[in-house]
Amino acid sequence: MSEPIKRRGMSGKDVITVGIFSAIYFVINFAFMLLGGLHPLLWILMPGFIALFTGMVSTMQFNKAENMIVLSFSGIKDVKIESGIKLLYETISK
Repeated sequence: MSEPIKRRGMSGKDVITVGIFSAIYFVINFAFMLLGGLHPLLWILMPGFIALFTGMVSTMQFNKAENMIVLSFSGIKDVKIESGIKLLYETISK
């Protein structure tokens, strides 16, 4: 009897999961960055709030991941989203 073939790459389910969690991560991060502009105290506390709430999303995503490729892709994606959000925020705040 033959065993099922294991795939080494990302399946469609993995790509959709990464996409959904990326959207949630982006919305939470962007919301806290916009709220940081309301008051100087929120600006100081903003990195902590972002780390706390987006950390929960990242933890859920990592628990759902089935292989290392998904985790690597998620890490690269998070860095690119973070730099894009900062650039967008700097453009808006000028």
